[in-house]
Amino acid sequence: YATVLHSLHQYPPALDAIERALAIAPGSIPARLMHMTVLISLKRAEEAEVEAEHALKIMPHETWIHEKLALLLRQRADFTRAIEDEQHVIAAAAAGKPGFSALEVARFTDDPTILARIARMSDAAQGIPRTPPVARPLDDRPLNIAYLSGDLHNHAVGHMLVDVLEAHDHHRFRILTAATSLAAPGAEGLRLRQLADEHLHLGDCDDAEAIRRLRKAEVDILVDLGGATESGRPGILVGRPAATQILWMGCPVSTGSSWYDAWLVDEYVAVPGYEQHVSEPLIRLPCCFHPITSGDRQTIPATLSRSELGLPVGVPVLAALHQSIKVSAEMIDAWFRITASHPLAVLWLAVTNPSARDLLRTRAQTNGLDPQRLLFTPYESD
Repeated sequence: YATVLHSLHQYPPALDAIERALAIAPGSIPARLMHMTVLISLKRAEEAEVEAEHALKIMPHETWIHEKLALLLRQRADFTRAIEDEQHVIAAAAAGKPGFSALEVARFTDDPTILARIARMSDAAQGIPRTPPVARPLDDRPLNIAYLSGDLHNHAVGHMLVDVLEAHDHHRFRILTAATSLAAPGAEGLRLRQLADEHLHLGDCDDAEAIRRLRKAEVDILVDLGGATESGRPGILVGRPAATQILWMGCPVSTGSSWYDAWLVDEYVAVPGYEQHVSEPLIRLPCCFHPITSGDRQTIPATLSRSELGLPVGVPVLAALHQSIKVSAEMIDAWFRITASHPLAVLWLAVTNPSARDLLRTRAQTNGLDPQRLLFTPYESD
């Protein structure tokens, strides 16, 4: 019951259910692992960490638990302890052990050989029969382009897509948005719908029905913004609802699949020679593959000042407002050294776990950066 509630994102009721189960069977390993999973979703990191460490004493070779523990340790900037668990995940991935996606492994290594192997395994595990593409004649009509995503709301992908939709020539192209999420669109999602010529809601249907709706809309080019992310819908892509299918924006690792005709990347996501490791044909953009401009100008207060944010005036502020789980020891050390190289610069970091601040200050000092030049803000997911 707790597993079902958790899958529906009903985390407090899920926690209540799993704690009642543990009261009956406190030694149940599946219940303990579910307890850890729910605690992670509730952002109760310290309690989840205790459960993960307890589980590893009983099942020391369970790679997915090492992966969860490594991310929990990153959240509180305990990179020294996280290294052992990260190395366990990398070794398991290099050996071809199943159980996680290329995107999950990419948090710990950017080795294209390892990531490609995991991506191919994930693709093979889908076991979905491929459907050949069907092209339609243009007959002097506009080209129909659909953007498929589970993040067409207050999400980084949704924000980046705004400028893309605004830049389209609607005389030459008919633009559709196709949302695969049940999440409420909010103001951001509604704005995306207004910028499109048509919106398809696919969050309430299975893959077969989603394919039917896309074909009915006569989509020529389907741009998948999810790929191997959690919100991705590979079952839709494999059904070939469009003659041309492109991977872009949301997923910086290969899917290992054969149903994309192109993957839009840049020279940093796909370094020279990367082609030999991936299944998707690469198109390198002459700029960053993320279409980041000035952001969603309608939602950024024009009067927001440094003083309101607690930032110093008149000095360079280097901001890294990422999720803590995406930041490795090598990355944070590089940021510290770069900041230290400028005598006036300060580094502004987002922290998921408040306890991370002391460890980050200590690590900054080790890298030659005065801890007073570190500034913190709570991480905001939206």
